[in-house]
Amino acid sequence: MVAPLTRSFVKPCPAVPRRHALDSITMNAVHAGAGRPIVFIHGIGWDHSLWGGAIAHFSDRYLTIAGDICGHGATDKPEGPYSVDGFAQQWAELIRKLAGEKALVV
Repeated sequence: MVAPLTRSFVKPCPAVPRRHALDSITMNAVHAGAGRPIVFIHGIGWDHSLWGGAIAHFSDRYLTIAGDICGHGATDKPEGPYSVDGFAQQWAELIRKLAGEKALVV
């Protein structure tokens, strides 16, 4: 039998939360550090806390940004339907707004 996946490996996120108004939602994102931006994108069912360890590791050299996509974490949760295409558009809008073309995306 395979043990169920747990969030026990997620470290607390050492970043500052901010709210960003996008065209369709207000997205929660956490920021830490300074320099070239790295944007960490979580999968469906997670939130920015997935990236706590990575933010702690990279924020001494980079501006680290991790957000909560629509319906997740502290971001708006409007009526659906939700779609992967819609999530991608929201991430792209946040990246353009905060980091521009210089961003590294994980």
